[in-house]
Amino acid sequence: MYKCKREFRRHKYYSISEVFEAFVQQHQLDGMNVGNRKIIVFYSKGTKCYICGLEATFFAKESQINNTNVDKNGNPVFHLNLYGVKNGKYGPYDVLFTQDYVISSCQNGSNDLDNLRTCCAECNNRKGFRANMKLGKKKDFIDNVLERDQTSKRR
Repeated sequence: MYKCKREFRRHKYYSISEVFEAFVQQHQLDGMNVGNRKIIVFYSKGTKCYICGLEATFFAKESQINNTNVDKNGNPVFHLNLYGVKNGKYGPYDVLFTQDYVISSCQNGSNDLDNLRTCCAECNNRKGFRANMKLGKKKDFIDNVLERDQTSKRR
């Protein structure tokens, strides 16, 4: 199962139609910009993971728990994350959605909308792992994961 590197605190939930309506009307939503590239990808490419078909069901207004992302006054910076709900062994759980590259950035893929698509984080994580294996980066990739795990255990 995918585990997000950052932990988020949820402040509010929004329906997908609420966020997309604010995007189309070029309004902010509770002071948050809804015109960023991630929202544009979800609006234009849809809210379904292109690999597993999981459909996103809501947006959440979130901030980082460790408060590393703050504005100049020290207030937490809020952002919108898109989530779907998956049924797991121990019941339903939320799955973060991401934008995914058709041609990855490490292979000189662009940030153009034509090169981006909607993907759930679980599938994106598996896809990234397989891509690294194919590129012969298995040892480097595993070493980086192990090093990250060691660093997080020391905190």
